[in-house]
Amino acid sequence: MSTVLQTSVLAGLLTFLAIGGLLAKVHWKWKANPWLVGIMVLLFNAALFGAVLLIYFNMTRTLFTFVPYAVVLSITVWLFIGGLWRGTQKERFILAAIGSSFYWLLSCYVLYRRITLKPRYPGDDVFMAALGLDIALLVTGTAALSCTLMLGWPRKDTYQSH
Repeated sequence: MSTVLQTSVLAGLLTFLAIGGLLAKVHWKWKANPWLVGIMVLLFNAALFGAVLLIYFNMTRTLFTFVPYAVVLSITVWLFIGGLWRGTQKERFILAAIGSSFYWLLSCYVLYRRITLKPRYPGDDVFMAALGLDIALLVTGTAALSCTLMLGWPRKDTYQSH
């Protein structure tokens, strides 16, 4: 395995263990607050997205080795937090709405850029820019929907009666 790939795997595992340890050690009242847990998921999503952008701008060749690990790490953390959550369905919806809002806002931004895309000068072909924005919209929309469903999908065994 290459050094960059090993570093990516190690960074992903350390991030997953850090979030798992944080959730395990946090006081129960904090874990019972859907707003705070949603903000934690939002910050995790933003940090992981930022890490992918940082790698993209610094080491383009390693992007394709890191992105699959970032996707797997995101899905694993979403399922982990969704499985840990104990609360009402309304609280689960709040958690999912806040946690996935980073990707929903990013999808709205990409959609806005796609709708307002215009040629920079007469005769400019915007096909490739439009294609790139369409792919970005597909990726961010899929991430937003996946995060929302994995955090907010009803689970019978995790409800509390209030």
